Amino acid sequence: MCRLAMINRGQEGRGQEATLIRVKALIVVPNDQGKTAEPRKAPDGAGQRGGRKENLLCTNRRRKIRIRIAPLNLITYNGKTDPVAHLSHYRRSMALYNGNDTLMCRIFPSSLGDIALWWFDRLEHGSIHSWTELSEVFTTRFITNTRKPKEVDSLMALAIRSGESLKSYSARYWETYNEIDLCGEDVAISQFRFGLPVGSKLRQSLAKKPPPNMSNLMSRIEQHVRVEEDGLQP
Repeated sequence: MCRLAMINRGQEGRGQEATLIRVKALIVVPNDQGKTAEPRKAPDGAGQRGGRKENLLCTNRRRKIRIRIAPLNLITYNGKTDPVAHLSHYRRSMALYNGNDTLMCRIFPSSLGDIALWWFDRLEHGSIHSWTELSEVFTTRFITNTRKPKEVDSLMALAIRSGESLKSYSARYWETYNEIDLCGEDVAISQFRFGLPVGSKLRQSLAKKPPPNMSNLMSRIEQHVRVEEDGLQP
């Protein structure tokens, strides 16, 4: 069992030490990571103050060093969402430490909820040799939760519902559009128009003067939304 200490710095600048989490010794650390540097002798002629500083540095090298990290904004993985998205969030939160495999592995359990932590605790000791291996086995275990991108046909099936506001329809449309990996702007623009009622002013406007890009389409939608909302006010 190993303990990783984290220093949370408050507004007053004073560090408060807290235990982050106990994790199993899953990680096999290469031999060269466990070596400590040999103390260096102070250069000839160095003063007593300089020699004392050098000795303190050498002593610190021989001690068991606690890793001090800034407070992290980790998102908890509940075992039911996309593991790839969680790894992306985790890497962004650990951006300053992405080059430290041991730290990346040992902090990772702090981002896991009950279901994922239950899986992690049952990994065989010494089975993980790098952060790459840990991220791969994590993705493999929860691969069934991976988000599947929608097809362009999803846009073609969208249409404004009876009694639905333009604001609500556009929100549904953009949500679906953002879940499609490959969709040209021209297709997205035309399909939005086809989803509007035949007699609507916005549809007639888009047919008469097609938007050159998505930004123009969104701007014109917002204008009609404001008009629609103003008309509903007493």
